[in-house]
Amino acid sequence: MLSLFNFSVNYYLIVFLCLNIFVSSTFCLAGSFPDELSSWVERVSTTEFQREYLLDYKADGAQLSGRIASSINRPFSHIKSLFHDIRNLCLILPLNINVRSCIYRKVDDKWLFEIVAGPRQYESDSAVYSFSYLLTRAQFSDDLIYLHLQANKGPISTANYHIELTFKPMAEKTLVGLGFSHEKSSLSRVVTGLYLAFSGAGKVGFSTVNQSDGQFSPVRGEQGIVERNLMRYLLAIRAFIEEGGAREDLKATFRRWFFLSTLYREQLYEIPEQDYMRYKLNRYDQQRLLQQYVDSVGGKYD
Repeated sequence: MLSLFNFSVNYYLIVFLCLNIFVSSTFCLAGSFPDELSSWVERVSTTEFQREYLLDYKADGAQLSGRIASSINRPFSHIKSLFHDIRNLCLILPLNINVRSCIYRKVDDKWLFEIVAGPRQYESDSAVYSFSYLLTRAQFSDDLIYLHLQANKGPISTANYHIELTFKPMAEKTLVGLGFSHEKSSLSRVVTGLYLAFSGAGKVGFSTVNQSDGQFSPVRGEQGIVERNLMRYLLAIRAFIEEGGAREDLKATFRRWFFLSTLYREQLYEIPEQDYMRYKLNRYDQQRLLQQYVDSVGGKYD
């Protein structure tokens, strides 16, 4: 039972990864999503929207999906210059404490991102999972950036992972939207239940629910998992952009991500800053060496 419990913790700290940044059939996948996501993201700029972010979550049968939107105090032209180099995704994803590495390569003229994730406290290879995300669409125009990535399978029989990322100009700022979806399995439901019953029992999300006594309390459970991971990746995007996307020295970007995460300490705090920095810089050095090797052998990755 203990090994199954550890497995459940490992799995659900990861499954909403990767920018598990969603899109699903419930949110209009199949080609129409850029327009749908863009119009949804634009709610951030309206007077009805008073918070600094907008969250959406949906569980529909086996399909689990969510999305988050916010604004970044940087001009659209600056962000467009950063994301034209699609390899920069591998500088963003590892900011999340549970992402160990991100390696890119070309497969049939399409970018493939090999993402390895696992809880920081477990160093053995048995505690990590690998996702292979293919960039299926990249759209750049004067008023839109849109990226869509897809992975056919994930851990413990989960499948059909989708990630969507969009940016739109808004005066001197830029609107950002992030979405993800995947299909759950029978085993993943069991694993999620174990995680929520033990290690994840006290963890909360960002939305609130109205209790029977009229008081509001933060969401928990599966929705809380989704919301925490969405926020982790939104903060990763923000930190990378605000620090200028420097590939040579990521220390400032790691520090910025950690600082932003402390603004939501109740939901996101896990370890002290010095531990996060030491762990992440060590992992990034390993990622850099592995990327150099992959580049040297023509993109082959074993």
